[in-house]
Amino acid sequence: MFNAIVTQASNPPERPVDFSYYSAHRCVIASGIFERISQPVQTDGDNGQSLWQKIQATMARARAQGVSAPIVVGAIPFDIRRPSCLFIPQYYHFSLRQADASLASCNCVSPTTTITHVNSMPNARHF
Repeated sequence: MFNAIVTQASNPPERPVDFSYYSAHRCVIASGIFERISQPVQTDGDNGQSLWQKIQATMARARAQGVSAPIVVGAIPFDIRRPSCLFIPQYYHFSLRQADASLASCNCVSPTTTITHVNSMPNARHF
């Protein structure tokens, strides 16, 4: 079971996960897509105003159609002229990271395994 901090209207546990994000202490797991947002951050030098307006309008539509506390999840590309990959989920919940440890399907390294090499992709110079 999840030790939920915030839950958006009855997230059925059997729903497939469309998005998950884990930090060191918390996570958000989302399912169902109310609406996608693919607006680039920068269009014709507007410094993100078009994206912000698109997000606000989409969240207002979500509230009007019954999503009580909409959030936006996804990713914004490093090249901010490219389309964003964001969406408002129909269901989501935040939880403490420890609460999800029992749900994680982990291909964990055994205690006797030694890590001999770590490779960052992309490397720091190109990040």
